[in-house]
Amino acid sequence: MASGTEFVFREEALFLSGPGLGELRLQWHPVPTADRRLGAGKWLPYQPEFRVLAPVAPPPVARPDAGDDRLQAKHEAFQAFRAMIPDYIIKAVEPYTCHQWPLMTLLNASIAARDLVKANPALAYALANNEHLRTGVSREDPATLAIRYSRRKQREILGWLGFPDSEAVVKVMKKIPPAVAYPALFRKLRLCAQNPDVLKLFGHLPGINTGIIFLTGTTELAALVSPKLLQEVAIAPEEYTFAPTADLLSEILTMATELHILPTLRMYESRRKVKESYDRIEARSREFIDIVRRQREVGRAILTLQATVPPGKKPTGRTWFEIAKLKNEYDHLDTKRPDRQMRPVPDRPARSPRAPYPTIDREALRVQTFPPPPIPGTKDIIPLTSFEALEEEAFHQSNCLGINPDYANKVLSGSLYIYRVLAPERHTLSIVKMGGNCWRISELKQWKNGKEQENTKVVVQRWLESNQISL
Repeated sequence: MASGTEFVFREEALFLSGPGLGELRLQWHPVPTADRRLGAGKWLPYQPEFRVLAPVAPPPVARPDAGDDRLQAKHEAFQAFRAMIPDYIIKAVEPYTCHQWPLMTLLNASIAARDLVKANPALAYALANNEHLRTGVSREDPATLAIRYSRRKQREILGWLGFPDSEAVVKVMKKIPPAVAYPALFRKLRLCAQNPDVLKLFGHLPGINTGIIFLTGTTELAALVSPKLLQEVAIAPEEYTFAPTADLLSEILTMATELHILPTLRMYESRRKVKESYDRIEARSREFIDIVRRQREVGRAILTLQATVPPGKKPTGRTWFEIAKLKNEYDHLDTKRPDRQMRPVPDRPARSPRAPYPTIDREALRVQTFPPPPIPGTKDIIPLTSFEALEEEAFHQSNCLGINPDYANKVLSGSLYIYRVLAPERHTLSIVKMGGNCWRISELKQWKNGKEQENTKVVVQRWLESNQISL
């Protein structure tokens, strides 16, 4: 959100406004309604995706700063609106981090839904947000459909939402904590549930967090995941709302494809093994990039020397010697490039994905235009708006932003953005879109991916909170 966002509670309604947003209005009495208008236009129905209810926290300490004043006003406006909501709805809804409004209105309208949210919270949430999950087209209002289906059996609800209508999937849904839930995650979970082997593994896990779903959401990643690794990820706090192990495995697949070592990958037994493998392959990837970069320099130098030779003539003397020397270096570098080497066919089948993984085109990334940052930067928090900026940050911070193109691709897709943090301490920041246009810290690292400093994390968190709608 741009600076200038306003939060006001008046006339028994919550009003939010700002550049590019227009004006939003949420009211609970006499009937829960949410609408929006642009400029002097009419109020039109609107489905808020941002978080409306959150566990009560102490109000922010007022400071002489515009962002902190806005954060204080935001806190007061949301608290005033919260006072109008029945306690049973607050208790059921506040653990979710986005797309709360459909569940709030469903619980207000359906007694059956109040029973469902107690028995299977994740399924009730998915039902309320059915318009993000259903594949068929219906002329009926999603809220009306949710009320109707709230009276059905849990297996019937699952089938209607596109999941396998089995008791096993009902049990899986019960293992999903509300804090990790958002519609896109359920779409990925639906893919996991189509795989009987994955579903069987889920049955042995103590819980299903974000890391588990992302590790098993594609056949390429699932082929590298052992039951032992899943058990470890299921209880790791870092995997609760993010998927760091799945991110590392995805990067391993990308780099292994470029290095032509994909068939050598085997199942991983622990998060430590994943990290060790990533470090080894990343080092090889850095070497490969240096080789390709030097080859380009040598190739340009050869062309420059050849351009000095008159047409129809052959190079002689010093020019011939320099060209021959450069060509020898070019050919020597070629022998070190894994993409130019013939490799023997493995004697035995590899327990790894055999399908080709997306290849890397760094030159294409360098000419891509990044989307504008979702949250404006400051003098100390600077958005990186190009792949070249990521490469520069990788050089200064000794991280893999410019080595692995997955980061750039996520920025281009709108799911991630990266910033250079200059103060209080030098860090690299990535924020991730969690649903409902709500952005959260994904990674905040010092040089060589060192652990973040707490005072820097506090500054970054306040900058995030004061510049977006969601609680």
